[in-house]
Amino acid sequence: MFIRRLAIFFLMLVLIPAASALEFYSYDLEAVLDKGIASEQLEIFVKYDSGRKIILFLPPDIEELDLKINDRATSCEQELIRGATKITCPLAGIDSDYFITASFKTEYPVVPLHNKRIFKQTIRFNFETEELRFRLKLPEGYVIISEDINKYVTPEPTSVYSDGRRIILLFERENLSRDFEVSAIYEQAQQVNYWYILLLLLLIPPTYIFYRKKLRRKSKPKVRLLGDEARVVDIIKQYKEPIRQKQIEKQVDFSKAKLSRVLRHLEERGVIKRIPHGTTNYIELR
Repeated sequence: MFIRRLAIFFLMLVLIPAASALEFYSYDLEAVLDKGIASEQLEIFVKYDSGRKIILFLPPDIEELDLKINDRATSCEQELIRGATKITCPLAGIDSDYFITASFKTEYPVVPLHNKRIFKQTIRFNFETEELRFRLKLPEGYVIISEDINKYVTPEPTSVYSDGRRIILLFERENLSRDFEVSAIYEQAQQVNYWYILLLLLLIPPTYIFYRKKLRRKSKPKVRLLGDEARVVDIIKQYKEPIRQKQIEKQVDFSKAKLSRVLRHLEERGVIKRIPHGTTNYIELR
């Protein structure tokens, strides 16, 4: 009986995998969102303890997976399971702490909703990690829907900041041994139409000049004209363009000297404008 139990004990030592004896120092994940696709970068520091393989759980439907262990490309098995892609990597020949990096793309976490988008991803663990850092970078030109971020982002991020192009949500946790789920609802920020601004800037100067002239005309005080002055002004009004002074001389019944005096008085009071031209003047109303 004793020999039988001893044989079963040694058989169990052979059959039980050693992959469970793993502890993660840190798990650093970054997801960059763009046009419905999440491009993700993963970095893990692992404490080795006689393991022969490591199992990771990534989002479903991943593409372009590039996984390295201690900066060496590693061939791993991929298996699509419910809600995740199971990655199994061998650790043969590694007898110390090691560093895992992985990059991949997936459309799975991004869901369109009318004119908004939802990001939802569960970071699954089959181990305990001392430190988790997850950075979610929204697409360029997108923002969280409300200033009250807790209504549209769960769980509450550790911090929210920007790199000048994107809004970044940072989540940090310590001593985590269970799945960590993140969700965020975001939308495109209202775009500024620079063509309208340019058009407005081009219209401002002529509009200002037009109303300034109009205001000046309205603000001009009424000038009381004497008989001879009124007669000269009536003659000038008959012409759409400036009139020669000699043309006025032919239509009035007083001397050339008196006409010059009348025109001078009208010019001084801002009623007309005289434009010298050769030996004569052209006259127009102001």
